[in-house]
Amino acid sequence: MTVLPSYFNLLNFYDSSPIVIHRALRSLNLPSSLEALDTPIGLPPSLLQKAEEVRIEEGPTRIETSIEDVQRLAQHDMDILDEVLRDTTAVCTSLTCL
Repeated sequence: MTVLPSYFNLLNFYDSSPIVIHRALRSLNLPSSLEALDTPIGLPPSLLQKAEEVRIEEGPTRIETSIEDVQRLAQHDMDILDEVLRDTTAVCTSLTCL
């Protein structure tokens, strides 16, 4: 009758498994039940509301557009600076600047 010991072992494992699982989850700082995942913890409601407002007003798209504008203006400024340096070099060469 080797079936009975394995059956009892299975029952013992089944009885102790919630305890083992709970200990493992606690050691990893995870919630011990799925119900804990349903409630938002950590972020205040005002922050969640502000984040939703930013999404509704297309905040990420506006930020990307602003970054592209800054990059375009920076390139334009570099072009102007290069032109001024080129003109200064040409004038200094013709006047034999130091």
